[in-house]
Amino acid sequence: MYLQAGFTACFSISQIVAATKSSQVLSSTLRSLAQEALCVTLETGRQIHHTRFLSDAWS
Repeated sequence: MYLQAGFTACFSISQIVAATKSSQVLSSTLRSLAQEALCVTLETGRQIHHTRFLSDAWS
């Protein structure tokens, strides 16, 4: 039920966005934000792994 409503909402939003002239700007902005979020996630994971490795080395 909720999943169906979510899909319907996303589909409606994508249709509205596609109808606007700024859709290309919006999609490139979303793409760069997604890329940035991925980089931050990877970097955070790397730092956590590095910290864990150091703490294991000292114990």
